[in-house]
Amino acid sequence: MPGFKQKEVKRENMTKSSSGFTLIEMIVYTAILSIVFVIVVNTLLVLSRSYRSIKLTNDINNSASLALERLTRDIRSAESVNTSSSVIGSSPGELVLNATIDGSSTTLDFYVNNGALMLDVGGVLLGSLTRDNIEVTNLVFRHRMGTNGETVKIEMTLRGTEKNVIKEENFYSTVVLRGSY
Repeated sequence: MPGFKQKEVKRENMTKSSSGFTLIEMIVYTAILSIVFVIVVNTLLVLSRSYRSIKLTNDINNSASLALERLTRDIRSAESVNTSSSVIGSSPGELVLNATIDGSSTTLDFYVNNGALMLDVGGVLLGSLTRDNIEVTNLVFRHRMGTNGETVKIEMTLRGTEKNVIKEENFYSTVVLRGSY
């Protein structure tokens, strides 16, 4: 019977050693998990940068849309361009319009102050037409008198900053004053 006990002990030792992980297996599993972790973190970083870039593009386009819509509406309804008070053909430009609002004559003044496109109506500042993270880096107004009427061409460059992402886009519009044709 002594031989029988010996076989039983060997079987016990074999079962104990095969139930755990070896050092090599642990290293391989750790390496695989590390690679997966690095891939996940890099993917999250790329998604975060993409989100900031898309948000910035959206902010620039919204600011340009709002500013150009307001400029277009006010230029169309203006009686004339006050060329003596306006800065035409250079940046930063300033456009002063002679207009009638609710039956009284007034001026509409579009200009850049600290990178923001501002609107002043009859000496009262209405505020900025661009978002806080958007800067107007170039604003040029070109005034033309022609046989078809009076036109104002707008050239505007907006730069946006969102953390480490910087984008800059150019926008153009030409507007005809309604009362001039």
